[in-house]
Amino acid sequence: MRESRPNAIPALLLATLAAAAGALLARHLGVAGAAAAAAVPLVAAACRASAGAWLAAVPAAFAALPAREPPAPSAGLDPGPVRVQGVVQGRIRHEGVPRQTRFVVRGADGAVRVLAAGAVPVLPGDRVVVTGRLLARDGAAGAAPPLVEADPMAVRVRPGPPSAARLAEVVRARCQAALLRAVPGERGELLCLLVLGSGPPPPEAWLAAHRATGLSHLLVVSGAHVSLLALFLASLFRIVSGQRAEVSRRFRAVALAAILGYGAVAGFEPPVLRAVAALCLALLAAGRGRGVAWLQLLALPALLTALIAPQDLLGVSFCLSYAAVLGLALAEPAHPGRGWRRWLLAPLRASAWAMLLTAPFTLWTFGTLAPWTVLGTPLLGPLIALLLALGLCTCLVDIVAPILLLPLGPLLGGLVDLHVAAVEFLAAAPGAPVFALQRPPLPVLVASGVVAALLVGLWPGRRGVALAALAGIVPHFLPWPLPVPPAFQLLPVGHGQAALAAQAGGRSVAVDCGSLGDPARAAHALRDALLPRRRLDLLILTHQDLDHAGGVARLVQLVDVAEALMPAEMLDGPAGTHLRAAGTRLRGVRLGESLRAAAGIDVYRPATLLPTPNEASLWVDLDLGTVRVLVPGDAEEQGTRAFLRLWRGPRPDLLVLPHHGRENPAAGELLDRLLPRLALVSNRAGEGEPPQAAAARARGIPVLCTGDLGLLAVGAGQSPGVHLARPLPLR
Repeated sequence: MRESRPNAIPALLLATLAAAAGALLARHLGVAGAAAAAAVPLVAAACRASAGAWLAAVPAAFAALPAREPPAPSAGLDPGPVRVQGVVQGRIRHEGVPRQTRFVVRGADGAVRVLAAGAVPVLPGDRVVVTGRLLARDGAAGAAPPLVEADPMAVRVRPGPPSAARLAEVVRARCQAALLRAVPGERGELLCLLVLGSGPPPPEAWLAAHRATGLSHLLVVSGAHVSLLALFLASLFRIVSGQRAEVSRRFRAVALAAILGYGAVAGFEPPVLRAVAALCLALLAAGRGRGVAWLQLLALPALLTALIAPQDLLGVSFCLSYAAVLGLALAEPAHPGRGWRRWLLAPLRASAWAMLLTAPFTLWTFGTLAPWTVLGTPLLGPLIALLLALGLCTCLVDIVAPILLLPLGPLLGGLVDLHVAAVEFLAAAPGAPVFALQRPPLPVLVASGVVAALLVGLWPGRRGVALAALAGIVPHFLPWPLPVPPAFQLLPVGHGQAALAAQAGGRSVAVDCGSLGDPARAAHALRDALLPRRRLDLLILTHQDLDHAGGVARLVQLVDVAEALMPAEMLDGPAGTHLRAAGTRLRGVRLGESLRAAAGIDVYRPATLLPTPNEASLWVDLDLGTVRVLVPGDAEEQGTRAFLRLWRGPRPDLLVLPHHGRENPAAGELLDRLLPRLALVSNRAGEGEPPQAAAARARGIPVLCTGDLGLLAVGAGQSPGVHLARPLPLR
């Protein structure tokens, strides 16, 4: 096989760099700065005698065009009942329990996300009319479109014209149904993720185990899946025909069709698009008898990204993909050897290099380091390849002869069980995962980047790259001085509650972590409020309802929770189980008990005649120095009166109204007894002012709601009392 011409690589690299620079400058400096970057390859082409290969950089000129700003997300819609009509766009996702249908509708007012609690037969290009309720709204630039919740019966669908997107979605749905018929239940849901990258969500415990071991990339179709598919096709062709796959025109045609078809069914997500572009380049080059250097395989997808989606150039997916591929390239030895060195040592070395180079990005973005991915990725790679091959064969068999699914189902189910057992074994090992102490300040991050560049310059090889990666890892584990956050924050999490308090000395205390319908929203809100720290000193759960404790399973994957306090019966429930597995110290509060959780933190659990989870929920009294806050759970009439009989503390400056401010006959007594300076309510957008707010205003107490203002932050001023920080928009 002939080698590629020497000047092809710099041409493609120059095109990529110019396109990336032009695209980014167009977004930040306008057309003038972008045109300057795009002119570089054109000038280089004019100054060379053999300018043919350098003209590959000409597409970079297109990157100089100003980036098209996304339309304002449904500026004409107000929270509450809405009627939306438009065209279904993007990919359709069927997920959730009970089964839900999620899709995006683009109409005259912009884009709107629709969530239907049931199956809705929609495809890309369909025209729909949706009558529902607008749950959230965020008018910030670049924010996600608003979310409309609708009953499936309230969605009217008119089929759209034929298109490639509709065909790909039909094929994906058919493949998903075939896999679920072959392997029903939770194992089938996980199989859909491993083969297709989408489907109904499997148990949260399985997802948490993948996150803890750094193997979440196996649950979405990525470049690894496309590469495994290509290797499977090549091996199958060689077994059947006895020929080398790369020299066969028939194999190249079949492989191109299979890779492009699989990418379309997987939705051409950015990692898939990059892998498909690289493999297509390699196949086309092999057809002309040319080799392709790995720099070319990296440069072409980057060029396409710069031209099609320049905003992805600095995204975490792009950075992780290229860091992993660079690690794999550095790990490749000149002489791979034979036997165990080739089949065991080489994959472990490649996995270690990939983890080392991606670690700075995972620590910055997710705050965790998963060292067991070094062992998990090469261990499960062959198993994933087998599942992918058998899963796609199952989809084909379902079309040709559905009866043949019977023997394939038990085999696929057994392989899924083996995969789950391996992941759970690694997740139970120490250091799965390792949490960063905090996110480094910007000056430290810049300094580490400069040090990394100097190290690569001094040792331009594996040693320098390894030291540069360590320079990006170490700052996440050093105790940098931290800014003082607001004393108390009530976070906007929709129908739920999540609050974060900061005591003198930097101790962080969270009260509740839940959001009905989207538990991860509360966990992510708490994580973002904690940044740059990655540690929560104390978590207090007032009761077991999902809108107050449903986000715990995700929270322990995002931050290190040192200690948790909750009603005693919750210790053996889902929240207690997740916290105990994460190594958190647990304490229970019995009915009728009052205790001091820590300095300045008193917890009350009043006894009631009807000890329902709401009535028997905790009340948390936080002394934050210059401001005192009382945070209840969902206490109703009996719980409120029982608390008033039990409480002997000083008057709070700030009161979070119990049960999201809903109707409570004892609310007047509570407000008369406490007389706070300010009342806060955790509710969702569009609900309006709750009943308890009117009782508070009648007593001269101002009321603020997260559903109206978003984040409610109370700063710790120099003098006692309430000092409101500037409200932030809805997250």
